[in-house]
Amino acid sequence: DEASNPSDPAPGDQSDSSGDSDSPMPEGDGSTGTPTDSLVESDLRILWWNDTSSKSPAGAMISIGDSVWAPDPDADSARGLLADVLVDDTLTLVVLPDGESGARIEVPILITSDMDPTSDIDAIHVEVSDSSVRVLGNAVDNFDVTFDRF
Repeated sequence: DEASNPSDPAPGDQSDSSGDSDSPMPEGDGSTGTPTDSLVESDLRILWWNDTSSKSPAGAMISIGDSVWAPDPDADSARGLLADVLVDDTLTLVVLPDGESGARIEVPILITSDMDPTSDIDAIHVEVSDSSVRVLGNAVDNFDVTFDRF
């Protein structure tokens, strides 16, 4: 009759850590396979406003890196998402209000970890009028910038 000692590891158990709070390994040190300083990505809500009266945008595109959204140029407003946008990194939002043959507008943005970039509150608003393009939102440097459309 063999008695087992509860402090002995089970047969085949090669673990030298009991998992108790006395363990010398700190929790959250990345040993669980989760890096502590990994890149965080999120989708980014874009709200499109077509305020034109005579020069309707044609072939409009909005992008960050490889993520591209093309709003309906005939709609007065539209909601879209740019996928897999880095959080806590300065990025360049590119707005082509009249497609690749028109003006190219580049806006620095910074989505911080305390924002909800998929919400309307922290969305990027792009307003296109006959003569200008306005980009605004919490992630936009100085919150609100306006560019000549042509």
